[in-house]
Amino acid sequence: MCRDRYDRVKAVQKTGESVRNTWHKTDWNKVAEDPATVKLPYEDWIHQFDAERHAEEVFDDILKRVTEPQVMDEAPLLPKEPEAVTVGG
Repeated sequence: MCRDRYDRVKAVQKTGESVRNTWHKTDWNKVAEDPATVKLPYEDWIHQFDAERHAEEVFDDILKRVTEPQVMDEAPLLPKEPEAVTVGG
């Protein structure tokens, strides 16, 4: 599961690209045989993410990062390398 906002947004945008590519290159004869070929990918980690809870969990850490320079130096706010995301089935 992606943990940083940057990672989540990037993964969701990649999902959108995959859906667009699937629909723009659809073989409607195959869809007639198997409608699941154009099924939208519903990733649980996207739809079950609780943004409010996450904000509450990270608030104190973020506040320290922006108000205490020594903490900012120790834990920069730059995003880490995102995890690989698999879209579709």
